[in-house]
Amino acid sequence: MSTPLAEEPVPEPPLTAEQEREQQLTKLRQSGRDERNLLGTVLTTFGDWSQKLQEQKIDVKLGQWSCFHAGCFMDAVHPSIANVSDATAAITTTDSFLRWNSSKMRSGEITRPDGTVEVTWLLFAPPEGEPALQPPRTP
Repeated sequence: MSTPLAEEPVPEPPLTAEQEREQQLTKLRQSGRDERNLLGTVLTTFGDWSQKLQEQKIDVKLGQWSCFHAGCFMDAVHPSIANVSDATAAITTTDSFLRWNSSKMRSGEITRPDGTVEVTWLLFAPPEGEPALQPPRTP
């Protein structure tokens, strides 16, 4: 008599970019208030993103930052996927991005009905007691 084979578990389908982004944003929102004033740090320091994008003539509509205990996020709307790549290359070389003292993440591309492409940038909060920014780099 043969032993029946155990059924293989069916793997979960991969998350879409939109689903993954929503999971991350839900975690941030549920973490509570921004008691460390991460928003103040972001608003005073991350203007170099806009400056770099303007210098390189990359068309992006940056949204407003929102911050919570676990970190901050901002949406960015691009005219095309190629534009997302160009903007990502520019943003990831800015001083503020490089000095952020914790993990960072950009969501996958989410194509909107009008053909524009949305991504969300997330800055995760540094460990308690650590500054939000590393000291400036010296040349």
